[in-house]
Amino acid sequence: RVYKMNKAQKTLLEIVQNFISNKNNSIDGNILNDIEYLSDIHACTTFVYKGLAKMNLTIPDSIEKKTIASIVMNYKNLSVQDEVIRILHKNGIKCAILKGSSVATYYPDPIYRILGDIDVLVDVQNYYRAIKLLTGDNDCDMKKENHKFHYGFIRHGISIEIHKYVTEYPNDKFGDALESYMSNALDDVDYES
Repeated sequence: RVYKMNKAQKTLLEIVQNFISNKNNSIDGNILNDIEYLSDIHACTTFVYKGLAKMNLTIPDSIEKKTIASIVMNYKNLSVQDEVIRILHKNGIKCAILKGSSVATYYPDPIYRILGDIDVLVDVQNYYRAIKLLTGDNDCDMKKENHKFHYGFIRHGISIEIHKYVTEYPNDKFGDALESYMSNALDDVDYES
């Protein structure tokens, strides 16, 4: 079965392409309501804002307000992330940020990538210690750990997941090879601001 995109979906991709790929597509400005709905569904309103701005089109107030709110939340997320990294480093725990702001560094304007939770990879040996440092002894309930590879909690209103693995490995030879391969992933981590 072949799925064909409608005009609004194609236009949304052209607008996002203007931001991400530094293109300068032109669009039909009469379908901005449909575009806004799609950008909400796909969590790319900030990209639409930047893409429309690049085309010198009038940006609807609602898209501008959502973009400002997203950027403010991104700054809050980044300040909590910075605090988490500082606490872990101060206590000799190597870490790396997965997804989120790490991926954002590859965007033309990183602050426009909407950030959700903070995923922090730590070495297996320091997994429980990192959780205790960040949650405090009273807040840490390991019984609520739903995944075998990470523990989630809220810090300053931001959702954080401490990972001992990037994902759950299969319980077989392939999983053992992956675990072995990833065992030194934190030996060479680059930090960016």
